[in-house]
Amino acid sequence: MIADNPDEATITLDDEHKIRILSTENSKEAQQLVDQCQSFSKKLDFFYTSSAAYCEAVEALAQRIDEEKLKAIGQRNNHSMEGTLRDRKKAELEALIAERRAELERYTAEYESLVKVEQEQQALITRLTSMEA
Repeated sequence: MIADNPDEATITLDDEHKIRILSTENSKEAQQLVDQCQSFSKKLDFFYTSSAAYCEAVEALAQRIDEEKLKAIGQRNNHSMEGTLRDRKKAELEALIAERRAELERYTAEYESLVKVEQEQQALITRLTSMEA
């Protein structure tokens, strides 16, 4: 039974002799639409799962990159500090060498002075012993 007015609900029988409110063609189209919606929903679920996995992988790589970047910055700082420490140690050693050279010159001058005093004393002793004799 088909109604003249499409706004009215009609009851029909399909090929399998099931009672339908929609026409067979509309019923098939509705079923195709349901199937397409389910397929689309499955594709969306797969897309969300894939994109979430991709985002996690990208975040893990970003974290690893940040760690490596910090490690490289630390190594660069150590390298620059090493040069500074080396220069500081060199300056300290040069200052110590200069101090020891000055000390050596003082001791050398003192030694020469003592040798001169000893020679003078030996000369005096010699003169005194030769006068007594």
